[in-house]
Amino acid sequence: MTIGTRTEGTGTLPRRPDGARRRPTRLVSIRFRRRRDTAVRLSEAQRRYVEEVKRRLTGGGYPLHHGECPCGSTEGFVVSRVDRYGLPLDTVLCAGCGTLRFDPYLAPEPLSDFYISYYQEMYARVTDPDTYFARQQHYGRRLVRWAQNYCPKGSLIVEVGCGAGGGLHVFQESGYRVMGCDYSEPLLGLGRERGVRELYFGGLDALAPKLVNSQRAALIFLHHVFEHIAAPIELLLQAKGLLAEDGLVVIAVPDVTRIDRFPFPNGNLRLFLHIAHKFNYTIQGLEALARRAGLEAWKVGVEESTQAPEIWVAFGPPDLAPAERAHPPFANGEALFRHLRSVEWRFVGGALLERLGKPFGYARGRPAGQSAAEDS
Repeated sequence: MTIGTRTEGTGTLPRRPDGARRRPTRLVSIRFRRRRDTAVRLSEAQRRYVEEVKRRLTGGGYPLHHGECPCGSTEGFVVSRVDRYGLPLDTVLCAGCGTLRFDPYLAPEPLSDFYISYYQEMYARVTDPDTYFARQQHYGRRLVRWAQNYCPKGSLIVEVGCGAGGGLHVFQESGYRVMGCDYSEPLLGLGRERGVRELYFGGLDALAPKLVNSQRAALIFLHHVFEHIAAPIELLLQAKGLLAEDGLVVIAVPDVTRIDRFPFPNGNLRLFLHIAHKFNYTIQGLEALARRAGLEAWKVGVEESTQAPEIWVAFGPPDLAPAERAHPPFANGEALFRHLRSVEWRFVGGALLERLGKPFGYARGRPAGQSAAEDS
């Protein structure tokens, strides 16, 4: 397989009919061209949902609009023109902080419709309720081990995008008051059945009146949800107003800089680019976003997943931030792009070697994470 690069636009960038500049295109490889098929195995039901979402994207049912990087920059270049399901979405890599984002992306109303009408079934997220709840409890245990050093028992813990509330269940059993919100009423019902009572339909705005009229939150956390948020600075500002004096917002997001070091995605960048994740953040991007909200961001010592790369980051007042922080792995977007292209070369080379080696008994091992159900 040949890895190619295509660059569009030099000098003064041409403008689209809406007046915005066309971005230069530097694809990671030819695997990221438009009109590619899905990169994951799908059931027939999932494939029908994907085709319906594609029809809405190409037919105008889901209007798209352009936006800036969370760091505030509008500079960057297109590195992919397709997501892992074969959906026609452009991924832009920010030249400054290296954060990857879909641009243009779904406008607010179609994005809400996607999550309510298609997301759960298209991603096959909950094939078995017991397994799903246990998986949530697993990350809850990792987080509570860290949080108990900062949050006194009895304080309020809030999860945004809580699903069935398995993570909150661990906090509740550890002596905390808990509250959560999600856009899936069936999942919220599952959590209530298992004893997590204060679960509400919607986003953080659904919890705001309850938090204002009761105790403020010692911790608001989002586990692999922040990358879904289309307007992250607005969410941070809203959360900031609902925290106790020394409260923190803590997030876990996928770490695109280490995709070659974990079973998922095993170096396959296409698996990391999918419609539900508007952003793939870098630590520089999160730090810049925090400053725009009047906060600081820093890595925290929550035990990481062993299956997929992730970053655990706290947002809080500047006086709570540690004086020393680790240097980011890549200085800017260009450095990250060179790394991602190098990872792509190795991934494609390994896949080619496996294909050629099969008659001779060579097997690289099937890349993990080929099922769309693995990822949120």
